[in-house]
Amino acid sequence: MLVPVNQKLSGNLLLCMSACKGYSACRMTMYEGDEPHPYLALFANSGSPEWADTAVAYATLYHLIAKGRKFVEALAAMKLASGDDGWTLETADNSKRVYTDYVEAELLRQLAQSPREAAVGAVAAAPVA
Repeated sequence: MLVPVNQKLSGNLLLCMSACKGYSACRMTMYEGDEPHPYLALFANSGSPEWADTAVAYATLYHLIAKGRKFVEALAAMKLASGDDGWTLETADNSKRVYTDYVEAELLRQLAQSPREAAVGAVAAAPVA
């Protein structure tokens, strides 16, 4: 859904999730394949900030970005202004890389299991009808 918007912006969409646990939006990049990312970077909170803290944090972010400050500087200022260290900045590239590394490590772990362990694991993970 965001991919066409990000493409129109030449891959420069900045996604700001003003929601509790908004950091979970990074899951949009967790897919296999080489499809375009839905955004460039994500600013969000990993917890459940109060509305006033969110308002201060994002006002600070937008103000500093408009002044040409770097994203990491704006993130540090968001945390300081709101008094909440739960604010995060994650690029879509990094989220995708972390996901891909996890999937590859999990596959290698499964391949390293004996055939019996793999079979038992598959049965245990199978949904119950």
